[in-house]
Amino acid sequence: MEFDLKTLAPISQRFGGSLLGILLRSVTFQLGYLVWSIVLWQKGETPNKKILKMKIISSVTHKPITAKHLALRQLGIPFAYLGAPLAVGGISILLNLGPMFVTYLVPVMWIVWFADRLWIFKGEFRQRLTDVILKTYVITVTDENS
Repeated sequence: MEFDLKTLAPISQRFGGSLLGILLRSVTFQLGYLVWSIVLWQKGETPNKKILKMKIISSVTHKPITAKHLALRQLGIPFAYLGAPLAVGGISILLNLGPMFVTYLVPVMWIVWFADRLWIFKGEFRQRLTDVILKTYVITVTDENS
């Protein structure tokens, strides 16, 4: 697979993919999305990326990532992001701040979620923070690079 910066998915397509993912998860009550995802992970795709003609590739090999790599990207790293709000919660409990745990838990989770998605504006490769950590790019699929 040939790779150059022109094949990277544009920011508008990446945002569209995030919004479509939220919609698909809502419509399928998350369970249908998860089943559909597991089927597509074998091809290095997710449902929203498949619909919008995008693919996730390794930034090292420039080949589609494996199902295990994609599972880590879709499930492992997002759960790891829970560490930030849980740290806030832990600190509030240690300092005996009680209700601050609940007060700050949800906003911190949203901040981390948005920070991950807004990371695409940083750098020339339009990577989410998740992409940087797992060394992946999201490309637009054309007949030549499919």
